[in-house]
Amino acid sequence: MKNMCFGGMWLALLATGCFEPSTDYAYVLYNACDSSEVRLEAADSPFGVIDARIEAGGSLVIGDFRDVGGDPVPSAVGRYFEQLLITRVVAGDTCRKDPNLDANWSVRRQVKGNRSRRYSYDFTLSVTDDDF
Repeated sequence: MKNMCFGGMWLALLATGCFEPSTDYAYVLYNACDSSEVRLEAADSPFGVIDARIEAGGSLVIGDFRDVGGDPVPSAVGRYFEQLLITRVVAGDTCRKDPNLDANWSVRRQVKGNRSRRYSYDFTLSVTDDDF
């Protein structure tokens, strides 16, 4: 009997955890330049220190996190990247596209789950040769 109670409690905890709404966020920098490698730097971001190079045509997940609670409307993106610096590796040009403006990020939203809404947002900042 004791095992049945413990098993029932475990099943109840598992079931409530499965139906808890959540929201996943991913932030990506896409290098859409024709042939230039770009460097991404941020000394102070919520995702830690960032210092990475991205080949032309490549992308990098800058940061991601999960928030408890289903959020059908994404929060402001730019607030996370106030200190983001994007430069071309060879030429040293600084990117003129402002990562702090939400309008510069494209958003892809997915909704998962029937009983409990789980949202997933992929925010992508694309830089092209014209942005330098």
